Amino acid sequence: DALPLAQQMFRHLGDIHLLPGRAIDAKHVKNADALIVRSRTQVNQALLAHSRVQFVGSSVVGLDHVDQAWLAHQGIHFYSAQGCNANSVSEYIITLAVEQACLRQQDFAQLTLGVVGVGHVGKRVAAKAQALGFKLLLMGYWDGVSFIPVDFSLHREKGRNQQKLFGLKKKELKKQFRKKRQQGTCSY
Repeated sequence: DALPLAQQMFRHLGDIHLLPGRAIDAKHVKNADALIVRSRTQVNQALLAHSRVQFVGSSVVGLDHVDQAWLAHQGIHFYSAQGCNANSVSEYIITLAVEQACLRQQDFAQLTLGVVGVGHVGKRVAAKAQALGFKLLLMGYWDGVSFIPVDFSLHREKGRNQQKLFGLKKKELKKQFRKKRQQGTCSY
């Protein structure tokens, strides 16, 4: 039920049954050929063991709700949306980095951007930052000898520090941006 336009997108493949993610259980998927879920549905042996499902798709980037090893062992094809938003996220991160450079009135070439994790998003952030002239420190990047260490990052941490970005609370950061914009010190 959380997949907008699911009926329109998939009806050419057969009968479509929309259910709330938490309501999907073994009896609902028993006669299904394919299953498309979000993260609310735990996809594992308990759900699919007695079904005829041959394809599972996940429309979210996280994978912790899917027992991929069990699916592979059963020959059930799996596809996830992992990486689908990587470009837009990297553009957002670069926008924040550019904003910080403007607020500090620093040239990009004077700044070093730390990228923690060079996966779907990180490699795009690194490419964009390099094109703009930032120096880079990449963690999760193997240079052939060792991992390159990073002292700081521009990623949002999980847990207690979830409300902080750039070491500032979101409210403090917005206040700083507003003040600098009013002073006319940030331009592109």
